[in-house]
Amino acid sequence: TNIDYGLEIPNISKKARREIINNILERFGLLDFKHRNARQLSGGEIQLVAMARGIALNPSVLFLDEITANLDTNHINKLEHSIQQYNKEKNATIIMTTHSIGQAYRLADRVISLFNGKIAKSGMYNLFRGECRKNGKEYRFNTGKLSILIPNRHYEKRFCHISINPEDIVISKDKINTSGYNIFSGKIISVIERDEAVHLDVEAEEVFRVQMILLSFHQMNLTIGTRVFLLFKAISVHVY
Repeated sequence: TNIDYGLEIPNISKKARREIINNILERFGLLDFKHRNARQLSGGEIQLVAMARGIALNPSVLFLDEITANLDTNHINKLEHSIQQYNKEKNATIIMTTHSIGQAYRLADRVISLFNGKIAKSGMYNLFRGECRKNGKEYRFNTGKLSILIPNRHYEKRFCHISINPEDIVISKDKINTSGYNIFSGKIISVIERDEAVHLDVEAEEVFRVQMILLSFHQMNLTIGTRVFLLFKAISVHVY
């Protein structure tokens, strides 16, 4: 009934609707749920049905609002696969909102970051909230776990947010002592390959996302669990 409702509006025949519904349910692995009451479906199954209903009419533009929120990994993978498959098959424009930046970069050709209702100038990776403090001649941002060196001109914003572009963070296996840099020790906890780039999540009290080229990643023999040092300049920290 959920999927059939949208098909009734353009006056598609009952026989044609039944064929479309069966094909859609098979595609999403939901044939066994064909006659199940909506109240008997899990959160992930409800989202799969919603996605199936959305593409039943083969729209050229599809809007998805937090479609994988609060779902387990299995259902997230199914929904992401269906989004990619539909985009590839129909060359459709898909506009989606998500709080998962990793998901955004996995699925989208273009990512727009919003902060406080406005388009952010830089990506919203490595977004932290804390307090700006003056320490001698330096100006630092305290997350509660880390003290991060920031540009001096932002001291007037006592409570604020910061973000750091993943491309501005350098990874090293050896500690490099240099002035004007933030240097933190951490451990790689996640590795995602995307085309010729690699996205790493490094736990260094806070979790940082780092981007590096695939060749360098292999040359350094990095993997999950590798201990590394993170380096980034104070001027690479964007203060909001």
